[in-house]
Amino acid sequence: MDEEKDGLWSWMKGRLLQPSTARGLVWVATFAGVQLDPAVAAQIVGVAAGVVGLIDMIKDDHKARP
Repeated sequence: MDEEKDGLWSWMKGRLLQPSTARGLVWVATFAGVQLDPAVAAQIVGVAAGVVGLIDMIKDDHKARP
């Protein structure tokens, strides 16, 4: 049972870390009619850019190379 949970978590984590997942979530939200105030959208973009920059600083680039 624990192996199944570990496998599921590993699969989910792998998908959530892919850039296409973020793009897909944005498209689904757009299709669903989610609208944001431009000021809120700008804040979200700013926070997301900061998070991506932090992740890029922390991650090990040498590990990603084949």
